[in-house]
Amino acid sequence: MLHPQLVRKSQRLFGLLLCAASFAIAAGCGSGGKDAKNQVTGKVTLDGKPVNGVIVFVGSDNKEYSSPIGSADGHYQIIDAPNGSMKVYIKGSLAAAGGKLIEPKGGAGVPALPTDGPNATGSGANAPAKYNSAATSGLTIEVKGGKQTQDFPLSP
Repeated sequence: MLHPQLVRKSQRLFGLLLCAASFAIAAGCGSGGKDAKNQVTGKVTLDGKPVNGVIVFVGSDNKEYSSPIGSADGHYQIIDAPNGSMKVYIKGSLAAAGGKLIEPKGGAGVPALPTDGPNATGSGANAPAKYNSAATSGLTIEVKGGKQTQDFPLSP
């Protein structure tokens, strides 16, 4: 049988750990989700079909904010982009060139995206070349505070 003092100390330690874990979850471990200042969502399509790749917002300071585009429906989500006018471009997938991963351009921690399997991003359409650069895409967005929706229907 365990000594009662040892049991109480273990219970206190467990309680402290549980409290610390609850605080960490409540505070959040990064940006995004419900606590995001700005959240822009929408769909990127080409002639009504979802587009492959990554959508990139470029701020006036040339900082980029990117999101993978879901090939099943063309959905994207940009978290915490600053308010203001931004240029937009679409970086296509490497699947068309026989690659295995999409390498999104953006901040640290942006994962490479699989082009095969259940989370594949290679089953949608590829954006025409003019959309691959902020200088030539002609796409822009005015990011406002809070949540907003902006679809990007591309044309050939």
